[in-house]
Amino acid sequence: MPALFQISRRIVLLAAAAMLAARPGRAQTMPIAESREAEPLRLGTAPVSVALAAAQPLRARLQAKRAGEQFYLLLQQVRAEAAVDAVYEVYLDLPAATKPSRDSRHYVGDLNFFDAESGRRGASFNVTALLAELQGSGALGDAPTVTLVPNGQPSAEARPSIGKIQIVAAAR
Repeated sequence: MPALFQISRRIVLLAAAAMLAARPGRAQTMPIAESREAEPLRLGTAPVSVALAAAQPLRARLQAKRAGEQFYLLLQQVRAEAAVDAVYEVYLDLPAATKPSRDSRHYVGDLNFFDAESGRRGASFNVTALLAELQGSGALGDAPTVTLVPNGQPSAEARPSIGKIQIVAAAR
């Protein structure tokens, strides 16, 4: 009987989650590109780039953008073991030979590690306009990369990391 109760409880919980997700006015998200590393991305004193795997070429997906749809870059499971003492500049599809600059059209924003010791920290950036600009100028690849560049001197004992990186489409 306990196994049947657990199955019934799971069905009720799944149904409740589906109803909450389908509430009017709440954005529905769909991953369109994501990191596939088994281990968290370790950050340090040098820039780090990660290629995102896309289910379909990113440029084609952007051409199929629906009215009102927005795109977000999500940095999930942002963690540190101590205060980081630096921020990381985030870039999308920064060419390898390009010097990182906040004035670059590839610049997304800054990632800070406030409260990252809890392991429940994340960050999201609306990259809808940035993706359109990069695509319009021919600077967007089909498989995007995210580059994180330290601004400041990260503390050696902090060991900052990011568990997962995604670009998602959100529609209301």
